[in-house]
Amino acid sequence: MLDTTPPTAETPPTARRGIAKLQSAGGSINEMLGAAGDGMRQKSAEAVALATFEEAPRNASRRKAAAEAGAPPPPSPPPPDEPPQPSSPPLPNEPSPRSVETPIQMSQFSRADFTRIIQMEANYEKGNAVRAELEQTRLRMAEQKEMFRQRGRMLREQRLHSAEKIASKREMCKQDAAQMASDIQHQREAMRARREEMRLRWQMHGRNLGDQQARLQRKLRSDTEQLQAERKASASLLKTELKALNDQVDDQIYRENCARVARVKEEENHYPLLAKQIYANGRWDRADRCREESMQARERRRQNEEAYLAKAHEIKSDFRTIRDETARKRAAELKEQAERLRREEKEQEEAVAATRKATLDHKRDIHENVELDKLVPEVEVEQVRHYARTFPDSPTADVEGGESAVEAMGASFARFFGFRKRGAPQKASSVVSL
Repeated sequence: MLDTTPPTAETPPTARRGIAKLQSAGGSINEMLGAAGDGMRQKSAEAVALATFEEAPRNASRRKAAAEAGAPPPPSPPPPDEPPQPSSPPLPNEPSPRSVETPIQMSQFSRADFTRIIQMEANYEKGNAVRAELEQTRLRMAEQKEMFRQRGRMLREQRLHSAEKIASKREMCKQDAAQMASDIQHQREAMRARREEMRLRWQMHGRNLGDQQARLQRKLRSDTEQLQAERKASASLLKTELKALNDQVDDQIYRENCARVARVKEEENHYPLLAKQIYANGRWDRADRCREESMQARERRRQNEEAYLAKAHEIKSDFRTIRDETARKRAAELKEQAERLRREEKEQEEAVAATRKATLDHKRDIHENVELDKLVPEVEVEQVRHYARTFPDSPTADVEGGESAVEAMGASFARFFGFRKRGAPQKASSVVSL
């Protein structure tokens, strides 16, 4: 009997068509073999009936002779397994077989029955030949199935090996990414610490500038107070000297006036006109001296004011110079720091772009390697073609579309395992698109 196992969903379409053809052929052959078996059983029954019918007259003559001789009759032959076919009734003019005592009896089988039996024997021989051919085909298909099974095991091992390689590469990529992230984190922490250090330095620099400005203000205030104190002391001294001089002048004028009065009294004998003239001249002289002393005091005051203003302008110029120099230095430092920060930011952006590009290139290389590992090499395709050529009488030799047995076998292999030939167009949905 043929193997009539129904094809599963994993069986390739070409193999399913071949199995369907074999099943249909096997069904007809099984029917033919069943008919041949029935015919052989009928043939054996008819042969037994014929032999029993031919031996019946001889057995009757033997029993008659044995009865005349007084011997026991011979045992009758065992009945056949199946009853013989009923014979057709004799014709009216035809004598009965039992009434004719002839050694040769006519068989009840016709020429058509004999021809049918001969044809059944020929059919039985043909059935044996067909069974032998089907057995050879079954062995051939079993060998091909075992070959495909071995091929599947080899591909499964390769797939597991590829999965292990992909897992190892993925782990390496994860480690590289973790190392890269750790390096970037360290760089960010270092840059953050550097920024904090620069901020502290800038804060300390601002504090130093503030302290310097405060010291300068205190120095300017102390210098101003010292100058004011010196000027106050000088003015007090001048006032004291002026008062002393005024007292001396007044005392001298008083003494001179007293002496003049005494002299006038002595010389002029208290003449009023002369006294008035002398008094008027004295007043004019004293007014002239007071005018000169006032002019000298105003001149000294002007000189002191000019000296004070010159000192103030000098202090103000020095303070402005220091302030301008400080502002210029601060602007230069800010400009240099801004340029340095811009350069560092540009370098960081270039480093990040280079890192991103290197990461993308690395991922692209991994993806291409993985996709190339999934493709079927040309050597294995040639091996499959060689396996297909070893079975020219395969059921896949006659397929739809007029394709050859090798192409049909390659297509079946590709559809069964989900692979394709390298460089071939994508036809199967299971092929990974690149």
